[in-house]
Amino acid sequence: EYQWLNFQHEAIRQIMHGTLIHSRIQSPRKILDIGCGTGAVSVHLAERFPNAEVVGIDISPVPDVHARPSNLSYRQGNILDLPGEWNFIFSRLLLAGMHDWPRYVGTMYRLLSPGEWAELQDVSVCVFDAQENDISADWKYMIATMQSIGKLGMDGRIGIHLPEYVRDCGFIEIQIKHFPWVL
Repeated sequence: EYQWLNFQHEAIRQIMHGTLIHSRIQSPRKILDIGCGTGAVSVHLAERFPNAEVVGIDISPVPDVHARPSNLSYRQGNILDLPGEWNFIFSRLLLAGMHDWPRYVGTMYRLLSPGEWAELQDVSVCVFDAQENDISADWKYMIATMQSIGKLGMDGRIGIHLPEYVRDCGFIEIQIKHFPWVL
């Protein structure tokens, strides 16, 4: 699974034209990487901001598969239990692990220092044609996939729904960027 997560990280980097972080952060002091998986983004953040304290947190233990910069530490646990104020909070692809998005986004808002940045990168499971029309409802496979995701209590279109949750929690200056995954 670690190999798959690292492959996925590199694929996402390519899809986003080599840019992992899109927020306009300058000199954060405390960075939180939520759902850090193997720690690939945590390492990137620690190297990009060597004067910041970077913490990667995941429900599962974070494997020791990357060289760890001295300003990076990992925690196993749930962000709902975290204290503190953070200058930048990052999360990516929590589609398969999050059931209560409004509570999650609200917790991020609570943990973030006033005036600072959060970046949430997630997907919507849908298929578009060449003219960018959503044709998901035309495919039995996609209908079954969305039903299965829904039965597990997950939102298969979280990428589309996230801006609403973010606004509802009080975030301002919301930016949305779309990166299509061409199959």
